[in-house]
Amino acid sequence: MKVKKLNNSFYLLQLDKNDDVLVSIKNLTVNYGIKSAMIHGIGAIENLTVGYYDTETRKYLKRSFDGSFEICTLSGNITYLDSMEPIIHLHGVFSDRDYHTVGGHLFGGNISAAGEFFIRIFEEKVLRKNTGEDLKPMDL
Repeated sequence: MKVKKLNNSFYLLQLDKNDDVLVSIKNLTVNYGIKSAMIHGIGAIENLTVGYYDTETRKYLKRSFDGSFEICTLSGNITYLDSMEPIIHLHGVFSDRDYHTVGGHLFGGNISAAGEFFIRIFEEKVLRKNTGEDLKPMDL
């Protein structure tokens, strides 16, 4: 994992093979004191687990996929739960070698070749409400 601060508003995070995407972004958040941010990323990922939020059951339906996938797009945000724990909330579209795509909420994955993430930071901490459910809305 390599980090470069581009200016007062952006970090560039470069992940290496086998780096866990969510753990790496969470470590960056804690180590660099990020209060809130937007995330955009590309690269290649394996051990992929994504979810679909079922609005009827109010639960995520999770599915794991074998093999390596191109990260066509990955975007999301960094917020905090009850002002303590950073929440890395990412959605993505991923393509396999046959150009089939899957997408959804990212629950897990490791970089299979390289990963590049632009992280735009904000000065104010954005909080999420602890509602006791899987989906925790922002406290606006």
